[in-house]
Amino acid sequence: MSNEDRYQTKELIESLWNNILTDIGDTRNIASETLAVYSANQGYFSSQEASELGLVDRSAYFDEVRNKLIEIGKFDEDLQSFRQVSFTDFLSEGRQRAAEVLDIAKNSKPKVAIVYAEGMIVNGEGDSDQVGGDRVSRELRRLRHNDEVKAIVLRVNSPGGSPVASEIVLRELNLIKNEKPVIVSMGSLAASGGYWIAANADTIIAEAMTITGSIGVFGIYPNFKEIANRTGVTFDGVKTSKYADIFTVIRPKTDDELKLLQEYTDFIYNSFIERVAEGRNLSLNEVKAIAEGRIWSGLEALEVGLVDKLGGLDDAIDHAVDIAGITGEWQLIHVPEEKEPTIFIEKIIGNFPQNKPLGTEGLLAQKLDQIHRELPWLKALDDPYGVYALLPFSLKLN
Repeated sequence: MSNEDRYQTKELIESLWNNILTDIGDTRNIASETLAVYSANQGYFSSQEASELGLVDRSAYFDEVRNKLIEIGKFDEDLQSFRQVSFTDFLSEGRQRAAEVLDIAKNSKPKVAIVYAEGMIVNGEGDSDQVGGDRVSRELRRLRHNDEVKAIVLRVNSPGGSPVASEIVLRELNLIKNEKPVIVSMGSLAASGGYWIAANADTIIAEAMTITGSIGVFGIYPNFKEIANRTGVTFDGVKTSKYADIFTVIRPKTDDELKLLQEYTDFIYNSFIERVAEGRNLSLNEVKAIAEGRIWSGLEALEVGLVDKLGGLDDAIDHAVDIAGITGEWQLIHVPEEKEPTIFIEKIIGNFPQNKPLGTEGLLAQKLDQIHRELPWLKALDDPYGVYALLPFSLKLN
């Protein structure tokens, strides 16, 4: 780590940690200072110790929990246990309700649309777990021309990606803003390009622990000459002009090429600064002071002016209804539709290993799995100029 990165990461996790202590303290009626002492002195506890300290209500065996659930619920003669619903039946019921909501949404009641911007921001259509600039802007344009849609809530869960794609999405959001309110709801991550598309919203609402900001850009220009030469592979070629092969990966960049690429990277960075300054009503110098790629927790972002208030998706929806002046009955629609909760849960369950318990993989298997998970991330680096407004590291909080 550089000293600067160590500093910003330390500041971030301390902000998240203080928020965790406050949340636990409020719900368990324990002072956050006391919780910090528990953590510093011991960290983890037996069930009996946790009960004595007030971290849990009591320790019990499963049969005791089962009897309690029978007591507060109902007894099922067939199961000889408490009445419960299978996960399959739960999903089936969820699908039915989602279909009913979809049918209702076809009426002429005023609507609030939630647009999901989740995953890396890429050019073109993108995959289902990416924010495709062309696809999302097309969906936004359709909502802009729909008079029944009175407000847009943009739900951002993204580390960023291509500035070109981010600008395409931002352009459409700006056009919508001229006609109807645009509210941004930030999830766990809304950084770099994820903040780019959010910057000009009427209101930005983040969670206290949202990782946001990272107002910065960088360029990636691979050079495989040395590793290729080690295996006996060499390259040659001809060109028509000095910069014809500026994006080649078979040699290092010349000083003139690096100067040109640096100038373009600076241009993108300054454009980012300008978008944030305009959207957040800040001066360029004020934005520069909190930019330079620095990440902030939602709580810190509120203090420095990058978000307007703290809250979740429901708060953003309520705020959208309020500032759009919607009264009486209204409908909520989801874009894209496959983000319905039941399907999302199915995807999560589908990602679980089916034939082996969690945590049983060997070290090599874990490393190979990590590489496999990172490959889609690398494949998504598709900006035509090799410049990215992207959180430049994978942050894992243990």
